[in-house]
Amino acid sequence: MYNDASTARESRKTEPQDTSRKLLDAAPKEDMSNNSSSNIDERGDEYSSVMSTTVTYAEDLEELIRAEQLNRVALIKQITSEREQVGAALTSAFSTIVIVFIHTDHLCM
Repeated sequence: MYNDASTARESRKTEPQDTSRKLLDAAPKEDMSNNSSSNIDERGDEYSSVMSTTVTYAEDLEELIRAEQLNRVALIKQITSEREQVGAALTSAFSTIVIVFIHTDHLCM
């Protein structure tokens, strides 16, 4: 069953995909001859609209990517700062322990 579906899908992939030709063949001939220039204008307008929308989406996507990159950089800086603070606190605590140990050891002698 899976193989049948797979081969059917593969056979559709190998068929030529000339949808624009199919649309032209399906359109009435007299309508095409009378309105060919208006159809071209409409297609040009549709193309311009699609391109405009595509450019807008691309710009929005680039802006989102930039914002995400800035957020990641800010997060990395925050993590680095927190690690430095923890490191400084541990160093301070270790120094205090060493001083107390030396002082206690010195008193015991």
